[in-house]
Amino acid sequence: MQVNLSQVAVMAAFNGHAHGHRFIDDGGTAEYAEVHAATVDSHRVQKDIFPAGAVPGEPDENGKRKITYIGCGKDNAYRKTVGAISRWRRQFRSPEWTLDIGDKNARLLPTARFTSFQDWKAEIQTQLTLHKDELRAKYAELKQLARNARGPAYDEKDYPQLEEFLASFSVEAETWPITTMPRVIQGLTEVQVNDMRQRMEAQEQARITLIETQNWDRLLNIVRELQTKLDTLGQEDGPTVVFKTTLDALRKACLETPVNNLSGDLALNGIAAQIKEKIEGVDNKLLKGNPDWVTHLQGSCQKILNTFGGMGSFTRKFE
Repeated sequence: MQVNLSQVAVMAAFNGHAHGHRFIDDGGTAEYAEVHAATVDSHRVQKDIFPAGAVPGEPDENGKRKITYIGCGKDNAYRKTVGAISRWRRQFRSPEWTLDIGDKNARLLPTARFTSFQDWKAEIQTQLTLHKDELRAKYAELKQLARNARGPAYDEKDYPQLEEFLASFSVEAETWPITTMPRVIQGLTEVQVNDMRQRMEAQEQARITLIETQNWDRLLNIVRELQTKLDTLGQEDGPTVVFKTTLDALRKACLETPVNNLSGDLALNGIAAQIKEKIEGVDNKLLKGNPDWVTHLQGSCQKILNTFGGMGSFTRKFE
């Protein structure tokens, strides 16, 4: 099916920035070099801006040590903010939102998701503001806790002024139309314009092929993973349960496939619907200790894999 990407998708990019949590300790690096008779560039000592300050206690009767924190702890406001930005970046790059087109800086956003994507952009900006408000309130406390953990190695110069620190946290999600080639470009000959048009068309076709491959392989790989877990369930070195996340990932892929199927491949939509039907009503609790359901789902997985036309990657076969 011939498809014009500019009519069904837009380009999208995500940029998230946070103040770095580790940086070079010049004093520690120089000290190491002196003690070990090494050059200062042979070994870099790093320090954490807000160290957790973990202190293990004495082991209990089971050999476990209770950890106490004299520093900033594992779940402080800074780590939560950095973690949120990383999570938003992963969400943006997941098939839930965008599609890979082989570009390091940009991805494709199906127009069917454009409105909800705008809502998501507004939501993460709101969440970032809340995180920064918490950082503002706790910055002085975090610095004091870092001083507790670092002791004499604490250096006030490592910490910027509050507003400068807060300004280093930002997120931005952009969208823009896919460029189309005009018929005439002033200053270029018809041959040159045609050559550029052909290269753009080839690039678009390569993007379509890549998206189609990813859509098929996403479904195939999850079904194969599920079948492998079912085949080795309860065996030595095999899983003891089929985790809910595996089944949820397959259901999610089936629901998202029609939107991500920009070329309108009927076979792809068909197999996504078939998979959804096969796992309807199945959950990990039902499979636990129920060999009949395991056998039933094993058979369903095999039928699906046969439908894919083989065990290799993208095949486009639907029989």
